[in-house]
Amino acid sequence: MLTKITQSILNDDLQAADSLLRQKPEGYQLAHSLLKMVMGRRPPLEKLKANLPKVINISTSFTCPLKCEMCSAGFHNKRSLFADRKYLTLEEFNQMLPWMEKGTSINFCGEGESLESPLIFDFLKKTRKKLTVVITSGINLDIEKIKFLIKSDLDILHFSFDGRTSVGHGGGKEKYIQNFWQRIRNIQKIKKELNSNSPAIGLQVTVNGENVDNLDEIFSTALQHQVYDIALIPMIVHSETLFQKSIHTNYEGAKKKINKAISKWNKKGMDISFMVQHKTVRDSVSPCFFVDNYIDFHTEVNLPSICCSSLRMPLEISHYPVTKYWNSFPFRYFRFLHFHSELSMLPMTCQTCWIANLKRYSKTCRDSLSGSPNQEAYPLYLEASSLKNRNKLEESQRLFAKVLDLKPESSLVGKSFFHLGEIKLKEKNYPAAFSSMKSAVQHCFDHKMAFIYLYLLWMLLEEGRPAKKRNKASYKWLQNFTKKK
Repeated sequence: MLTKITQSILNDDLQAADSLLRQKPEGYQLAHSLLKMVMGRRPPLEKLKANLPKVINISTSFTCPLKCEMCSAGFHNKRSLFADRKYLTLEEFNQMLPWMEKGTSINFCGEGESLESPLIFDFLKKTRKKLTVVITSGINLDIEKIKFLIKSDLDILHFSFDGRTSVGHGGGKEKYIQNFWQRIRNIQKIKKELNSNSPAIGLQVTVNGENVDNLDEIFSTALQHQVYDIALIPMIVHSETLFQKSIHTNYEGAKKKINKAISKWNKKGMDISFMVQHKTVRDSVSPCFFVDNYIDFHTEVNLPSICCSSLRMPLEISHYPVTKYWNSFPFRYFRFLHFHSELSMLPMTCQTCWIANLKRYSKTCRDSLSGSPNQEAYPLYLEASSLKNRNKLEESQRLFAKVLDLKPESSLVGKSFFHLGEIKLKEKNYPAAFSSMKSAVQHCFDHKMAFIYLYLLWMLLEEGRPAKKRNKASYKWLQNFTKKK
């Protein structure tokens, strides 16, 4: 029932929502009361619509043999994410075709090793008219697969390669490094034999504290192998060990080294970027270049991501047309936050994002590894929730305020604000409830009920469309490649 109600309201179908709410499902009395008050009004932020994204990222495989220690997808200690699901099926891929019709670039990259999928060449056949990109470790790239990729009219083949670092691809072992460059030589040789300029070969290098002093070696070797396009990406931290081996133990020093190396080798004719977008390390970027440019289909095909970070939408695609889903209220509100509001109002995931706010991420990533704040906050949260359910609202508010004072992890903050907002709704203090729901969504962006209340309260309290403050960022990487087909 929650899913159907959420789908109806957040897709502006209030008549359908009203029909569902008339069945009096438990826990929706406040939402139905609000709905009755705003029925017939214009949907919130209805003009903040956008064209479908140009970049479609697709995970083809959910297995990987390398077990890199730095892997944030879950392969650091296992070969497969699922016991009974190894790769994306053709049926699942076909569900994404409506997105690809308007897309410019189709990127095959994600949780697992892209070339482990036995269907990768079928996917490439279906996307020949687009700019196609495969990102791979190359670990299983034999001569036959190289020829298939060339004949599939693949445009760009990017290799994940990190050089001499124990936590990266191949553990930085000399044998792995030598085998890697041999694969690059094989590709260049076969391209020449087949008289083909494509695919263009590039590298994606995860930078950390172990290899930041060896970037010159990577760039020099790449140049010798006629590989000119290199993207540097900072390592994501998900353990204390990784933090100690990251650039974040000395962020400013690492930034200087990276910028110096980029500048030096770009002057030699290479095309080296940071985050696939910039020619220098940026402490922060605004607006984020992912917003309205990109969508990522990973293991949950019905619930894509809008960036490479952990931000999740509260709405599944379901049976709605892709344009309707893309312009549902959560997406419109996300655009409002990025293009019309103060940066302090952005989702906390965005404010501490390793892509959009690297310096702040650098300062906070180690703290995020500790679960200690929740040890005290969570029992208080449970007690406050119990008091609320027993309608002891004053005591409940007092305990939720204590939870917030303890500054627990973001999702618990969001849930606490949600409950405070519901209490304010019961008191008919709609402005206070509206403020709490904004905070709930800021800290817990996939909270369905918070979004339902936010939608209805916006209709009740807000009018008009705010003046536009910031334009959408261009996805500069795409501008380097022109499709001539």
